[in-house]
Amino acid sequence: AEYMGFKIERKMMKLPSYTWKFKIIKGDTVTLIDQPIFQSGEEGKRVWEGGIVFSRFAANNSVLFRGKKVLELGSGGGISGISLLKYTNVEKITFSDYKESLFPLLESNLAANAQTSPHKHISDPFHTISDEENYEAEKIINSSPLAPKIAEGYLKFAYKPVITAPICSHCSKCFKSRYSIEKIDWTKLPTKAQIGSYDLIVGSDIVYKGSHHDLLCLYLKTISTEKTLIVLIMPDEREVLKEFIDFMSKDFIVNCIPLSDNYKETFLEATTETENFYFPGMIELHYNVY
Repeated sequence: AEYMGFKIERKMMKLPSYTWKFKIIKGDTVTLIDQPIFQSGEEGKRVWEGGIVFSRFAANNSVLFRGKKVLELGSGGGISGISLLKYTNVEKITFSDYKESLFPLLESNLAANAQTSPHKHISDPFHTISDEENYEAEKIINSSPLAPKIAEGYLKFAYKPVITAPICSHCSKCFKSRYSIEKIDWTKLPTKAQIGSYDLIVGSDIVYKGSHHDLLCLYLKTISTEKTLIVLIMPDEREVLKEFIDFMSKDFIVNCIPLSDNYKETFLEATTETENFYFPGMIELHYNVY
């Protein structure tokens, strides 16, 4: 840019970042680089509390994602999608964001969570499912217009996996074969190739003031088919949330399931004081799945 004949260049400040281990399931963590202070347009460098909640939700409701092709909107550093790769048998996930400058961070986080040591491949590392697991998944599935067909295939047969090829959620090779990264700007309509390409579209805390939520509604309407399931986790406190839900209700069947506070407990390999300081939204916000 120029001002009064002078050329002005905007320089990005070097801001502090931290590496955290997030406890998504008992006995395992997701490692992520987090930049809690960011400049405008770099919001994706922060690990948002909604992503932590989504990750725990996905691990606890893995039946929703098995064998599915998933598009994640607003991936940022990738906590939600990485958790899908690690803790569900998702067939493939497309990470997306409108800022390509975030992709190196996303790639670093993906590499940090893919094991490279040799090990036995297993077709379904999460075959043991307790009565408490997949509780929200059952409610989501049964509220879907496709409920009878889906419920019979997924709920009545002990959550059998639908993937036949052996994969391992922690394997570096299987990690790389099960994801792609794309630039997607939901203020622009999807391409013909993208329409109907995904079984599920997911996102966490992507509706907030300034997020173009009206255009997001149009994007979701355009890219979806009658078989597409959209799963969004968002806090009640976002001031444009009601308007977004009203928009979505015109073209979609929208259900709201409040999430238990258990999803917000002891999520970081650090002290409680550190958790509360860097991630205050885990205390202050109340999350629902839509």
